[in-house]
Amino acid sequence: MSNNKNKPIREIRIGNIKASIWEIKSDKVVRHHVSLSRICEAGDDWTHSDSFACDDLLVVARVVDLAHAWICKQGRLRL
Repeated sequence: MSNNKNKPIREIRIGNIKASIWEIKSDKVVRHHVSLSRICEAGDDWTHSDSFACDDLLVVARVVDLAHAWICKQGRLRL
């Protein structure tokens, strides 16, 4: 099984909330994994956090919805 750990195949961002979509390939199956992060300013630098405030949650839900829709359009999601 190979896993491209260098770069996601797609990123979806609204404001400071980002979903990174990773493609995981095996012999017969292509799967997608999604990681979520919040982009934060830390002084002069930018960092990522995997925790979200209450005010972030509706945006998180929308970003997840868009990630799900993108994966479905790839024709690789079987419901």
